[in-house]
Amino acid sequence: MGVGLADAIHERLYRKIDLPKMYANARTSMNPPMPRIPIFWPSDYQALAWLFGALGSPEPAEQRVAWIRNTLDLHHLAISDLLARDAAALPGWRLLSEPFRPGFDEAGNLTSSP
Repeated sequence: MGVGLADAIHERLYRKIDLPKMYANARTSMNPPMPRIPIFWPSDYQALAWLFGALGSPEPAEQRVAWIRNTLDLHHLAISDLLARDAAALPGWRLLSEPFRPGFDEAGNLTSSP
């Protein structure tokens, strides 16, 4: 039921959802609202464009975005420039000297990760 709280997912993930297992999880956890399926998009670029549009399409300098590849491993993550300025003042945070810029392939899918 991990996608139940997501705002958008890739179509690849949508195609892999095992509905009977998801529904069994919801029944046994007594959590009926969780087996929802968020809107899915055929590419990462389309999903991100839609999500930023839903936020009102803030300019990149105004975006407060964190990219967490794996919530079980928070040692490496990518954050927007605005968040990086805030994080630089926090104890225990170490920022890379060069900013991370995600890349996209011809199909609009991410080619790099933090």
